[in-house]
Amino acid sequence: MHKRSQPNNEKQHRKELRDWYSTNLGSSVLASIKSHIDTVTPNIYGYQALQLGQIAPAVDLLEKAELLRKQSLDFDSDTSNIHIQANPCELPIASDHVNLLTMMHILEFASDPHQALREVDRVLTADGHLIIIGFTPHGLWGLSKIVRYWKKETPWNGKFYSHWRITDWLRLLNFHICECRAFYLRPPLQSAAIRDKLHFIEKGEKFLPLLGNIHMIVARKKTYPLKPIRPYWRSPAKAIKKQIPETARTLNHREQSKKNNH
Repeated sequence: MHKRSQPNNEKQHRKELRDWYSTNLGSSVLASIKSHIDTVTPNIYGYQALQLGQIAPAVDLLEKAELLRKQSLDFDSDTSNIHIQANPCELPIASDHVNLLTMMHILEFASDPHQALREVDRVLTADGHLIIIGFTPHGLWGLSKIVRYWKKETPWNGKFYSHWRITDWLRLLNFHICECRAFYLRPPLQSAAIRDKLHFIEKGEKFLPLLGNIHMIVARKKTYPLKPIRPYWRSPAKAIKKQIPETARTLNHREQSKKNNH
C-alpha cells in the first residue's frame, strides 16, 4: 500500500526533476531517452498524443510521433509547453480518447502509482500505446540511490521500480507488453569529460540490459471483440406447426389412416 502524499510535495518533486534534467548529467540522459523514444513513436498512428510529466520544456520528446495533436500534462501551469495542469492520478480527460500516452518518471513520484496506471488505462483508446520512462533499481544508479537516498535529493528520493514489477501491473490491466529496453549504463557523474571517456560502456546495452539505468517499456492496450452468439434457427414449418393446434378434421383424418392400415 502506497501512502498518498500531498500534491504540493509532488509538484515540488516535478520541479526539482526538471531542474535536474537541465544539468550536465540530466541533459546527457535526456538525449539518450529521446533517441530511444524516436525509434518507437513513428510507428504509432492516431489523433491524440499525451505526455504525462514535462521533464524538459525545451525538448519535444514526441517530435517524431505522427499524431495530429500532441499535448503535455503536469502539476505546473507556469512552465512552458505544459498544456494541461492536473494530477496524473486524476486525469481530466475523457475515457477512450488518447492514442499514444507517455509517462515520464510518473511512477517514481506518484502518490499512488496503481491509480496512475488505472487512469492511463481509462483514457487510452482501444489498441492505444503506452510508453513508460523510468529509473531502474539495478546497475550503478541503483547503488547510488542507496547511498544518496538519505539526502532526499531528486531524482534519488523517488521510488525506482523494476521493469518486471511494472509489467506485472500492466498485465493485470490487460496490457500487451511490446518491448522493454534498459539503457544508459554509465555512472551518474556530472563531469562530461569522464562520461565521454566511458561512452564505450554503452556498447554493452544489448548484452547487459540489467546494468541499464533507464528503462523504456512499450505496451499496447488489449481489446477483445465481442464474440457473436450464433442464433438458433429452426424450420418455419415446424415452428408454425407447433404454434397451431390440431383441428378436429386433422384428428379424424389421422384416425381414418390408422384404420386403413390395419
